[in-house]
Amino acid sequence: MKAICLSAYIVCWRSFIITTLFCLLVALASFNVWGGSVYIHLLTSFGYGYSAIISSIVLGRSFPNISSQLETVLSLVCSIILGSFNAWYWLNSYLDGTFLNFLPVVMSGVIFSMMCFYYFYNREQQAIAGKLLEEAKRKQAEQEKALILSQLMQMQSQIEPHFLFNSLANVSALMSQDVPKARMMLDKLTELLRTTLANSRLAETTVEDEVRKLSAYLAIQKVRLDERLRFHIDVEPQLQRTTVPPMLIQPLVENAIQHGIEPKGLGGTIHVSIFQANNQLNIKVTDDGVGLSDNAQTKGHGVGLSNIKQRVKGLYEQHGSVSITQPELGGFSVCIAIPLDTTAIDPLIASKGT
Repeated sequence: MKAICLSAYIVCWRSFIITTLFCLLVALASFNVWGGSVYIHLLTSFGYGYSAIISSIVLGRSFPNISSQLETVLSLVCSIILGSFNAWYWLNSYLDGTFLNFLPVVMSGVIFSMMCFYYFYNREQQAIAGKLLEEAKRKQAEQEKALILSQLMQMQSQIEPHFLFNSLANVSALMSQDVPKARMMLDKLTELLRTTLANSRLAETTVEDEVRKLSAYLAIQKVRLDERLRFHIDVEPQLQRTTVPPMLIQPLVENAIQHGIEPKGLGGTIHVSIFQANNQLNIKVTDDGVGLSDNAQTKGHGVGLSNIKQRVKGLYEQHGSVSITQPELGGFSVCIAIPLDTTAIDPLIASKGT
């Protein structure tokens, strides 16, 4: 409320200052044309100018619901009437008391008042248009962010049951073949579900929680693919408590397994690295699978990565990026760079790292 009052106060004083400058220019012009006493021209000019602005302020405060057009017309009429009475008072003795001699002064006052109102009306319309544009941009940004969050929730609700059913089917199959492995897979599945459910309603999580969930997920996939899957997760220690959006890393790893490792007969290795560079948090997932080929099984890379790009753009705009490269030895590499939450970095761990 105080900010609104201060803004109105500033606008009011700015209008007075601009009106004063207009009045000075008009008084100077009329003095050069008609001559006489300078103060008479100043008083006459200020009479029209200040009548206009005071009328506008009084009408706006007395009738807050009045339309802008009606306020402009009424203020202009009041300005002409009050300004003309003021001009008649000061110029009566110079014009021999005849209205015909006073008519050019009135016409000049009308033109001057209309010029003032035209200027202020245009400024007001520009200000209103600017505010509407900013408001529209803000609402659009909020809607895009809400859409991305809802898409994230929908993606979680679709992916988790599918992965859960497949994992439970694998546990059921292992129970008759390898009980210790089945028990280990069930433990990892429990850990994954516990972490996922804890973060399912959060707009953000930490690198530590995401890595814990990712480790459980990869351990389950390791049981399923056995020697065909190898993985490494490297995280700079000072980044453990840094906040990140949920479900940002796991889809990259799922892509790497489904479209890179599984189609390759000998399997491959997935390397996940999380590091700080250029004051940004970098999440890099690299695999040495089949890479981008014409194989129909690898074409799913595009859909998943497109969703991730949209999320990063919607959440961070130009401050976030997703880059895709193909290593020389084959495979696929994706790197996400997002603004770094420096408040969550442990300075003691960071100093040890350097």
